[in-house]
Amino acid sequence: MDKQIIGKLLDRAISVRTASDKVHEAYVGVLRAAYAGSITKEEDILAAKRDMMIAVVEGLPLDNPDCYFCVAKIFNEIPTCLDCPYKKMHGNCYETDSDFKKIIKAKEALISALHSYHRDGDTYAEEKPLGVGDVVKRRETGDTWSCCGYTISAVGDFTANGKHYEVVAVGKGDGKADFFNLSDLQRA
Repeated sequence: MDKQIIGKLLDRAISVRTASDKVHEAYVGVLRAAYAGSITKEEDILAAKRDMMIAVVEGLPLDNPDCYFCVAKIFNEIPTCLDCPYKKMHGNCYETDSDFKKIIKAKEALISALHSYHRDGDTYAEEKPLGVGDVVKRRETGDTWSCCGYTISAVGDFTANGKHYEVVAVGKGDGKADFFNLSDLQRA
């Protein structure tokens, strides 16, 4: 074995691992943030996990710079791919029926499948309609939810005459709405 070739392979392996480690650390960071409560959506966890899994598969050492014999060809240790010792046992890497080409196709199929593991825009939380007497948590301005066939939108909150108001608009989706103090609705 040639040390120059091994050195190139080592450099490549370290660079691929570093890139993969960064995506893995990002996933761990999302999980830590979710554990701490600063990330509250399953979608964020699934997107980070998808990205990490794709990075791991993409980082598999299956490119020319990862192959001992391809690197040996660069250093003129092997004149052409026709003289490659790997080819003699497994077929020319780029022929459809070679072992290497089958592995590459499987890798591409796995990456494609991982992209559908979670698609941006997927949502998993079920919107449970509120019923009379349900406790309604404080909503941020712009939040919308359903209750008893009505659409409720948080308009804002303010304090007037020493009393705190969380104002919501309640309507049936026809462009008309009545406005209520959320705490008054909770007592209904």
